[in-house]
Amino acid sequence: MNHGAQETGESRIVPTRSTVLLRTFALLLSLIGIAIAIVILGDHLTVFEGDHAEGLLCSGAGRFDCNPVAAHPAAWMLALPLAMWGLLLYIAMAALSLLSFGLRAAERSAAVALGTLLMTMAVAADLYLGFVMITQIGTICGSCLTTYVINVLLAVILWIAFSRESDQRDWGALFLDWVPSRGGAATSNQSSVPDAAPLPAGAGRVIFKVAVAVVAIAGVATTITLTSGAVDAIRAESRQEAIDFLTTLRKPVDVEPSSLAGLPSRGPDNAPVTVVIAADFQCSWCRALSGNIAQLRKEHPGKIREIYLNSPLTDSCGPPNRENIDADDCWLAEAAACAAEQGKFWEFHDYLFSRIPLMTLTPSTVKARLADIGIDAARLETCIRAGAARREVVREVALRDSLKLKVTPAFVINGHAKMGGVSPWTLRAIVLELLRGK
Repeated sequence: MNHGAQETGESRIVPTRSTVLLRTFALLLSLIGIAIAIVILGDHLTVFEGDHAEGLLCSGAGRFDCNPVAAHPAAWMLALPLAMWGLLLYIAMAALSLLSFGLRAAERSAAVALGTLLMTMAVAADLYLGFVMITQIGTICGSCLTTYVINVLLAVILWIAFSRESDQRDWGALFLDWVPSRGGAATSNQSSVPDAAPLPAGAGRVIFKVAVAVVAIAGVATTITLTSGAVDAIRAESRQEAIDFLTTLRKPVDVEPSSLAGLPSRGPDNAPVTVVIAADFQCSWCRALSGNIAQLRKEHPGKIREIYLNSPLTDSCGPPNRENIDADDCWLAEAAACAAEQGKFWEFHDYLFSRIPLMTLTPSTVKARLADIGIDAARLETCIRAGAARREVVREVALRDSLKLKVTPAFVINGHAKMGGVSPWTLRAIVLELLRGK
């Protein structure tokens, strides 16, 4: 017998060190993949709920930004986040990797073939999603890239293991053999194939196999149940929120258009939908909703007018009715007013919300990048020191309070106030309803 010694009732081989390392490395990568997939799934649900995901591999701005990726239709499959399916894949791969230490050779060969097929499909899907990120979304999800690397490594490891396995693959034993063979003897299909498992034959092998399967199935069931429950709850809440707001459109408007005169705006004055957002440049939810509005404007050109109202989260540049949450938001609001003086408000607005990570958004980083958007830094500094910008911000804060927009962010859509932020799906539902037939 090759590579091993005969044992009572079954033929076995002692696995080589390289074989054990391959199995161990595959199991370790699968567990790392599970951890990363859980993080990505949490970020995905955060974006779905309408908030902004931040993190080490998801900067929230610039070229590497997970938020637009999570909000894109390509990040969904069968009405559930793609991250959930990735998590299920890693659970399956962890189970197959762990089982490889205890299966008979023919079963293990089938398991390796199955794992190789799954990871090859995963790498193919990664290539498509990477293409979508680069060509359609315009930003890259750093967390997603990490899983792509893991998938490639797992695919390579499994291809190597596949090339070393026996050509005899017992699919029936892999999926159907859950009962110990009598006396520990091998079945007729397996007697000629060496068994590399270091575990006891018979009952011990089956107990190990059942235990791994039970844990994997429990993990899959828990993941699907929790994810689908969270998605359904968010959808139901968003749907009800949209319905409740649309019923207010039958009432008289809360905000007269004349009160918004002088505020920065873009889009036609006669657009069927006008959205005023009271926001703070250091507010993560404001950042997310700004991106949602930008996407809606891109999808419906000429039909949405956007107006920006400064709503800083500190009381140092307005009435003392807020806590001092963000130390720099007054300076950023004043800088925005001075950028408007140079005809560059929206360039400033878009650059702060989409190109500078929230965690590094400070006056020093903004000053260093003003030239990138065509703003004269010296002129902007002079404008701030003159005090006119502070007076404009104070005026906008007073307007915000007179409109009873007591939270940040807050919306005014077609003259009707919407307190607090809304999820992308709520905002989309409201806007699409207002644009129906327009």
